[in-house]
Amino acid sequence: MVLPGLFGVLRFTSTWFMLLSPAEASAGVYFEQFIFSLFIPYALYFQIDPTKYKSISSGFGVLLKEQGVRGFFRGWVPTLLGYSAQGACKFGFYEFFKKYYSDIVGPEYAAKYKTLIYLAGSASAEVIADVALCPFEAVKVRVQTQPGFGRGMSDGFPKFVKSEGVLGWAFHLYVIIMFNSFGYLLLDLLWWD
Repeated sequence: MVLPGLFGVLRFTSTWFMLLSPAEASAGVYFEQFIFSLFIPYALYFQIDPTKYKSISSGFGVLLKEQGVRGFFRGWVPTLLGYSAQGACKFGFYEFFKKYYSDIVGPEYAAKYKTLIYLAGSASAEVIADVALCPFEAVKVRVQTQPGFGRGMSDGFPKFVKSEGVLGWAFHLYVIIMFNSFGYLLLDLLWWD
């Protein structure tokens, strides 16, 4: 398939297309994180202490009273960086693996088993994307749920590595994120392709 675009004609297998997919995904993440950053800390606090944060309005009041306006944005940088890395890997590697698997099986089987090839590409991309997300997500959760752990990514990440080790996030978060997003991503990318 061919698209007219800013950089001339883009083919879905072209280098420009594979480079623009991660950039486009990251741009979407920036907008989303800016809009929804107010709800991210609240959702975690609500899960930790549902008696203290009874409803959205009272929860926002408690959060504002205890932490001020900064409390709403606590953990925003690790979230932004983590989901940018995940989105870039997810969409970039999806395009890469679709082409890679299609080239392996050849044009006849690629056309015949297009859905399976796209599912395999999606699954492969998600495995890599979740590895990219996990360290940032682990720091974000610690910063938001453990008072005094850190103010954000710059001081939270070194503390996390010191306490948990370089791969401390691997067993804590990776399986949870995979189960949370794996099935959704397979169907999502397949639907839009």
